[in-house]
Amino acid sequence: MNTARDNFYFVEDVMEMLGLSRSKSYKIMHGLNAELEKRGFVTVHGRVPKQFFHERLYCNPLDNAQQPATVGSGKYGRVVMLDACAGRRTQ
Repeated sequence: MNTARDNFYFVEDVMEMLGLSRSKSYKIMHGLNAELEKRGFVTVHGRVPKQFFHERLYCNPLDNAQQPATVGSGKYGRVVMLDACAGRRTQ
């Protein structure tokens, strides 16, 4: 039986993976969930589907043409993220 932890990342998971504060992690999760809502999906505050998280923050260390993973801007201002592979800030 799958649990919520099997299918979703919680803020603590995002904080650890990206090395960000709780508030920045929530902003990233909010942006990802907003994107899902635009696509017609139902979302849960404080959780982001693992599969979608990895699609949006995908990076392949062997890929020389990495594209920055951006969430965008909106109600909470411009979201600046870390490139999960390179550990650098992206705009």
